[in-house]
Amino acid sequence: MPPLAGAQQMSPFGETTVPPSHAEPRVRVLFACLGWPCGILDLASWITRLNLARAVVFQIQPGRLFTLPADSAELLAPGPIDADLAEAFARQGRRVGSRATLARSSSNDPPAPPQPGLPDDRWLLDDWEHGLRYRLTIAAGVPGGVAVEQPDQLDPRGFEHAAPPGELHGALSVVGRDFLCTLRDFRPHLVGFRVEAGDFERVKQWTAIVHRFSAAAVILGGPTATSHPLELLEETGADFVVAGDAEGPLAELLRAAISPEGRDRLPTIDGLAYRYGGRAFRNAIPADGYERTAADEPPRERPPRCNAVRPLVSAETLRANALNWDLLENFRAPFDSLYFTGGRGCPGRCAFCARLHGTAVRTKTARQLLEEIEAADRLVAVHRLRATQWNLFAHVIRPPTQCDKVRWAAVYDEDFFLDRARSIEFLDQWEQSPLSQRYRLSVQTNPCSLLQAGRPDRELFARIARLKPMVQLGAESFNDEVLRRWRKRHSADQCEAVLCALDAAEMDYTCFALLTDFDTTAEELIESLRRLALSALRHRRMRIASNPFTIPLYDSEVRKRLEYAGRLEGRVRHFTDFERVQPEWLDPRVARLAEAADAELQWCLELEHRDAALRAAMAAVVERLSDGERLLQIQAMRALAEVDQAWREVALHGAARIG
Repeated sequence: MPPLAGAQQMSPFGETTVPPSHAEPRVRVLFACLGWPCGILDLASWITRLNLARAVVFQIQPGRLFTLPADSAELLAPGPIDADLAEAFARQGRRVGSRATLARSSSNDPPAPPQPGLPDDRWLLDDWEHGLRYRLTIAAGVPGGVAVEQPDQLDPRGFEHAAPPGELHGALSVVGRDFLCTLRDFRPHLVGFRVEAGDFERVKQWTAIVHRFSAAAVILGGPTATSHPLELLEETGADFVVAGDAEGPLAELLRAAISPEGRDRLPTIDGLAYRYGGRAFRNAIPADGYERTAADEPPRERPPRCNAVRPLVSAETLRANALNWDLLENFRAPFDSLYFTGGRGCPGRCAFCARLHGTAVRTKTARQLLEEIEAADRLVAVHRLRATQWNLFAHVIRPPTQCDKVRWAAVYDEDFFLDRARSIEFLDQWEQSPLSQRYRLSVQTNPCSLLQAGRPDRELFARIARLKPMVQLGAESFNDEVLRRWRKRHSADQCEAVLCALDAAEMDYTCFALLTDFDTTAEELIESLRRLALSALRHRRMRIASNPFTIPLYDSEVRKRLEYAGRLEGRVRHFTDFERVQPEWLDPRVARLAEAADAELQWCLELEHRDAALRAAMAAVVERLSDGERLLQIQAMRALAEVDQAWREVALHGAARIG
């Protein structure tokens, strides 16, 4: 930790720190992310509110972004960007504006690292709308794709003596010049990252770079930190990891940082994993302790190995913590949507869910949520946040706005309509707000939360029909047997009632669909796919967000069933195995059929392609079955014939048109 002026004392961050000033905190905390600041803006706002630290929330702009397929080289030509090239960028999570142009790189362009052999073919893509420049490189004599970089983020000037050239270029490629400058100029005592599925290797790199280029300590939070605090601490080289909601633990850690006995207070902070005396410790474990158990031993009867539990933020803290959008810095990359957390916790016990936020529902107030969206909208207006505009009401009858293009405002609760009174109050306030003319809401919910006494809730659907939010239903499956096994709160009939009510609202909506778990048979998969296709063909505006496999999240019932049955022996090579799909753990035939179907179902999110994709998914299953699987062939061909018949009836009888 950099030494600070004033009285020095031992700190959990390093050798020295100072007591806080009531005028301005002397502890500096830098939170960083690639995309939307999910969770970390909440934490930065909370510690700022408590006057415990000076916080910054920073968007990392890597020097090296991604590599496009080799055939993308054919799309490079001077002038306006080709639409297919723009789509290739979008698939990588980078939107480019409609006025973007391409030109060959000249000698006056920002320097690129030298390449051996023939000169590379380099192009510059200027995204004038967002003020961003990309360098596209086709390496001469090297097979591969088109490398996409941000040349300004690879500029080594000012850091020539900080590290050897190769190491410096590697750091600039991973975190970019802007981040290294912030480490140098802001001199944080603590740097925080969020870790969830797929982030492990990247965050491991970030942690090493922070330690290499600064004296800051690193703290990690998020889903992976909650499920695997000790493993994450040991394998990333981080200094601290927080399991559970981090508002309370982070506040206690910052108080310890300015305490004379700071290091000795670490064992008292719930949810914290930390290093002390060359060893790693943790102060919280999940309810079941993660330990292996005999197959015949019920998981809930085992005594806990530790009394500490994962901390959960209270409703009072959640509602007191107004997001401080002024803390954002360097958010230049455009987002597909603005995202907002409306609450935490869910009473459901879905088998594939890790329930990281607990079963107690804690929501923000309607006014608080609306004010957060208003504050983010003000940043959009001055281009401190960038969000893409879309024709989001294209498939809606009588949209609530005359604007052709609007932005998404996505509210993420585990179930938005669980707090019925809050959701009604919020929708009423939204209707009166100018935001409703510039944004389309998106919310997630379980079908049961839209029912009252078993029927569609009239008050809720009256508002839905007027405001046309994108309702994303956790339908998961239209097969009742599967729903029962997954412990979903709704039945297929209840979901059907909600879909009919959404149809009556004359708007498009989305159903999440999950094709398999680790107990799925080929017969069940074919039946589930048949029911999904037939339901979609009955409901003309139903978009489908499909996933072929469940994920064996570490603290989920799915994982426990696999573990207690001994099916994980020899299969778990690393703790991140519990965060990714595992088709190799399924019956090979089921995995093969699910992957074939999902390759087509991925198009079902777009209504223009949905019906053809449903038919193609069913046909793909038929094609993957061999003559040696005759009974399955018969079942699949009958299902395909039924889907074809329903498709013809829709075409012949003119079912409700789309949009």
